[in-house]
Amino acid sequence: MAYGIIAPVEKTTVYVDAEHQRRLRALARHTGRPQAELIREALGLYLDAREEHRLPSWVGIVRDGPGTDASTIKDDVRHALASPADGGRS
Repeated sequence: MAYGIIAPVEKTTVYVDAEHQRRLRALARHTGRPQAELIREALGLYLDAREEHRLPSWVGIVRDGPGTDASTIKDDVRHALASPADGGRS
């Protein structure tokens, strides 16, 4: 069985319930791919999806309450957008 070239990986242990393990083994047999490859693929898809939905770091920085007006909000937003080196995402 030939495997594709993969980037260097680190070993870790993942505990799964019996049903997930049964389904993972069946999928690996059906596709002819190693369980570890399927797990890496699923994990990558999950993490990518989470990253796409992460809010920018400046969301929620505006002070609220007495004394809050357009000028304080404008200053808060300007400061937040100017501060992060990653363009407003953290």
